Amino acid sequence: MPNPEPPSDAEILQAGLQAMMDDLRVPKNRIAVSVNQDCVTLEGKVDWDFQRQAAAALATHVPGVRAVLDSVTVNSSVSPSEVESRIETALRNSSSVEPWRISISAADGTVHLAGNVGSWFEREEAVQAASEAPGVSHVIDDLSVAP
Repeated sequence: MPNPEPPSDAEILQAGLQAMMDDLRVPKNRIAVSVNQDCVTLEGKVDWDFQRQAAAALATHVPGVRAVLDSVTVNSSVSPSEVESRIETALRNSSSVEPWRISISAADGTVHLAGNVGSWFEREEAVQAASEAPGVSHVIDDLSVAP
């Protein structure tokens, strides 16, 4: 049985664009997609890091894609103090996180978490809360698990 012909760049582009149009996590008309020799490049600006992550994940799963270059940036129209405040609020509202054990600092879309948490689950919850804050493009996790 012969090997099927691999998809062309045009077919990869069409499939990638369709996947992003069908996914509610990816904002419409905010991410440009290009394909060159089975490598996808994503460019644009989004408001939330989960939107950038979703676009990259969708592109990775398109048949025929060999690599994805994610050049999408997260708008940081939110001040660092507002980012810190929103994360602190999210942690206080979580029943599984003890926010007083975590220090938060934010600058230029990057959030740094430090301190000790009581479990791996609590650590994951804190990192998730930080990554979901508006304007956050990167989370540095320096949390230690110390029950």
